[in-house]
Amino acid sequence: MLHRIRRFAQGPAAANRGVGLGRELHVNDRRTVGQVLVHNGAILHASGFMVG
Repeated sequence: MLHRIRRFAQGPAAANRGVGLGRELHVNDRRTVGQVLVHNGAILHASGFMVG
């Protein structure tokens, strides 16, 4: 399980401003998709999925 979390954390990410606050980081590569909402250095929400 940790290798899947590591793959998500190290994947290429695109950053966007959050709708309300913080920044959204979107990860999308060949085997992993997900997003993280970060505000003031703290993770407020994260979700990730393995594909294939």
